[in-house]
Amino acid sequence: MSAPTYKTSAGNITSVPILDVLYELYAHNRVVALKLNPVTDGLLDVFNRVLAPLIDLGRSGSSPVAPTSGGTWCTTRRSTVHMTGSAAIHDAIVSGTGTEGAGRKKAGTPLLDKPATSELGGVSSPTIVLPGGWSEADLRYQAEHISPQKL
Repeated sequence: MSAPTYKTSAGNITSVPILDVLYELYAHNRVVALKLNPVTDGLLDVFNRVLAPLIDLGRSGSSPVAPTSGGTWCTTRRSTVHMTGSAAIHDAIVSGTGTEGAGRKKAGTPLLDKPATSELGGVSSPTIVLPGGWSEADLRYQAEHISPQKL
């Protein structure tokens, strides 16, 4: 099994952290260290119970790491980093914080020295609207289902 993946989670859909952990474990055979979004910190005990069999095997972990320390934490002993959430968290993890982080971002010299993937602000859920004979009810129905994806 490869070195751990550091996974940050979004706060808008509570199933995403568990699904992402399972994906990394089974699709990539990676150990996962999960950093919860402050919005989902209250679910830490639930997530620990759900992941208990994997935690017991030493294959997964759940730890609320503050965003300011997340970048430092994920640069040690991690093979990859996958994050969801805001561009600010992404930049803090990849480039660091403060004026030094801003300088690294501008210079294109990231602090993070390993592969990273990001899903920030719902950009991985595109919606295509095709022309058609849409009724008012059709448009309302679709709008009610598209708008939560974008929030």
